[in-house]
Amino acid sequence: LEAAKREGLIPMHFNETEAQKEAYNPRNGMGTAGSIMGTLGCASGHFRAQNRGVEQDPKALTLVFEDDVSPEEDFIPRFWRLVTQDLPCDWQAVSLYSRCPFGTCISPHLTRVQPDVNEPAWRCHHGVNYGFQGIVYRTDEIRNLQRVWKPVVFDEKRPHCLDVDVALASISDQIRFYAVPTSQSPGFLREISMGSARVDINFHNQAPVTPVQQPKPKGNVGPAHPANAAPVPPAAPPPGTAFCGNRQ
Repeated sequence: LEAAKREGLIPMHFNETEAQKEAYNPRNGMGTAGSIMGTLGCASGHFRAQNRGVEQDPKALTLVFEDDVSPEEDFIPRFWRLVTQDLPCDWQAVSLYSRCPFGTCISPHLTRVQPDVNEPAWRCHHGVNYGFQGIVYRTDEIRNLQRVWKPVVFDEKRPHCLDVDVALASISDQIRFYAVPTSQSPGFLREISMGSARVDINFHNQAPVTPVQQPKPKGNVGPAHPANAAPVPPAAPPPGTAFCGNRQ
């Protein structure tokens, strides 16, 4: 983590302890997903890949694949057609494998991503536009994207934004972000089932749960819940804790 900060991938001021504390807050519903350490690793790794693209050739496109996908056999001609025919001239980033897309269809194969205003901003509009299995950037726009993107990702008060795909979608009203829905068949990529290092790291670093000790009643006090008492209904969840999408 400190090495990632020194490299500039994670801001030096980012307080992972506070972010973890907020992630375990019941309103965020992230307590069953382990720690945030694997997610932090994924975010910093993706920003490192972007930086490599800028350093190697700022005039080219930067294409980033995750390690659990395989391009379709006709990926190159179809990708070239997407870039030269389908995409508007102003594009900055395109997800090639977007689950639960939310936005406006602009062509038979493409959506202009928009924030899901049905979900609150403090949850990073979480619940749609999942997927960075494959994403392409205009390399000369990467620094512009990072300037508005990284402060959202590394916000201790909004741990859902540590998912870089969710964070980018949440600011898609400020940038020009497009996506190919996974419902496209054939698509550009095929996902390979090979587990998740991120999930493994998250659970490996999960803090142990300490059971809350209830104080013992003083004096001759009867049972708090007699056997014939009506069951106590569970407390209603706080506002904004309804979940959408396919992950927490």
